[in-house]
Amino acid sequence: MNSNNATVPGSKLIGALVYLLLFPVILLFLAGDRRWIEGWVFSLIAMGLVLIVTIAVRSLGEEAMLKQELGGYSDYMRKVKWRMIPYVF
Repeated sequence: MNSNNATVPGSKLIGALVYLLLFPVILLFLAGDRRWIEGWVFSLIAMGLVLIVTIAVRSLGEEAMLKQELGGYSDYMRKVKWRMIPYVF
């Protein structure tokens, strides 16, 4: 495949843009204006939870794809119980 002719579908481009812009917008939205400090603390906790869930969902999807496409990945999954955080995930 020639790298000069590589194109990215518009839906992926829009998805990446939404993904990159979503977190700061949510952070600023949840910060509020009257209770600024409480809003920032809440928004940092909420953003942390959103980030953890996003990473977990993406890694599970990637794991399913690897299991389907790579022959030895099922053996790897049996050997390695905890892939990201020991005794958690």
